[in-house]
Amino acid sequence: MSALGPDFRFVVYNGTGQTIASGGILVRYRGWKYSNDASVAFDGSTTTGLQLGTTPASPTTLTNATYLVSAAIDNSVTKLIGATIEFTVTAPASASGDVILYIERSLDDGTTFPDNGLGQVVAVLNFTTSGTKRRIVHL
Repeated sequence: MSALGPDFRFVVYNGTGQTIASGGILVRYRGWKYSNDASVAFDGSTTTGLQLGTTPASPTTLTNATYLVSAAIDNSVTKLIGATIEFTVTAPASASGDVILYIERSLDDGTTFPDNGLGQVVAVLNFTTSGTKRRIVHL
């Protein structure tokens, strides 16, 4: 069993008190697994798991106290064990609060996932004003 699981997805919660604009949230990852010689082998490229307004296409903005949910990611073929995850948020003026990134795993081929906010917390970005923050986390 991998740390990522056979099916997973990303979820972002906006607790800034403001609406985050299209393109203001980006989650990218680069997976890894063990190769035949037991060395760590990284994916050849970075994958966008979630981008507000693009991946998925809707919604185009994220209002306060709401969640943005990625499509389910099928890991049964690539069998990644872990990933390096980049979480970037651009918050608007008067933002005050947290934007939280979760990873949720499914046990039934991506049919059901935990309720929003009940997945594993991957990163928390705290804002006290507008700006862009980025965090890189290894799972």
